[in-house]
Amino acid sequence: MKRVIALFIIAGVLSAGAAQRDTVGAYDAMSLPTAAERAALDVTAKRHHVEFSKALHDMSDDDVKTWSQIFAVSMDFHTFDRAAQVYAYQIYTSWLYFVQSAGVEKYAKLVEAQPPAVRQRIRDILYFDAAMASQQDREIREKELRSKCPQLFPESYVFGKDDDLFKSG
Repeated sequence: MKRVIALFIIAGVLSAGAAQRDTVGAYDAMSLPTAAERAALDVTAKRHHVEFSKALHDMSDDDVKTWSQIFAVSMDFHTFDRAAQVYAYQIYTSWLYFVQSAGVEKYAKLVEAQPPAVRQRIRDILYFDAAMASQQDREIREKELRSKCPQLFPESYVFGKDDDLFKSG
């Protein structure tokens, strides 16, 4: 029941975000992960000694060790195939939920505590939605994201830099 409620909350946040923007973002356009896709992600995550789905729903917002294990899973992906999209979607939606409950600053500290490659990958996953917006919307969405989350996306941040998943640097 707790998971169903969390999914409805996340879906509501995504829908509200899309409605406010008057555009459809990359994550809004993705189909929701199936149970089989989430189970496959759990198998991948177990290599990092974390139960992905359980951890996202049950851990505290200051559990740095578990967040680090979840973030480390991102380095298992080398193409933005469906498995990587499912992971990215889960990270993106958990970020929206986390920021609503604990704030951007706390999430930024969790990301900042990661090794540089993991930090870049997680930032890229979160920034992906803005980076993939239409040309006319991209500048507005990027500016909005950077202004609302400067701790997470400092001026020095460049989307896709040295990140083979997004191949832009």
